[in-house]
Amino acid sequence: MKFTSILHTVRDAIAPSKSAQLVSQWITRMRDGLAEIANYQGNGMKDEATESWRNIRLAPLSIRNRLQEQGASGHYLRRVDLFVSQQPEYGGHSIK
Repeated sequence: MKFTSILHTVRDAIAPSKSAQLVSQWITRMRDGLAEIANYQGNGMKDEATESWRNIRLAPLSIRNRLQEQGASGHYLRRVDLFVSQQPEYGGHSIK
């Protein structure tokens, strides 16, 4: 998984903007989600782990939408789109 890279790219892309708090919240949510998946897998709860994984995969779309709502510039949104579209865990497709 390259979630650390995703987190750093998004954080770096928007750090100068007022959206830094949003990124901190997203990082916490991602960490909580990964811990939840590990817990489900450890307890043999495959369906729950799959659902949690799906939610984590949707996180970049969620962060992008919230950034857009907050008025982040197109430059930052394109950086998020480009980076995520290059990650194999997202199937190599844009999140738009």
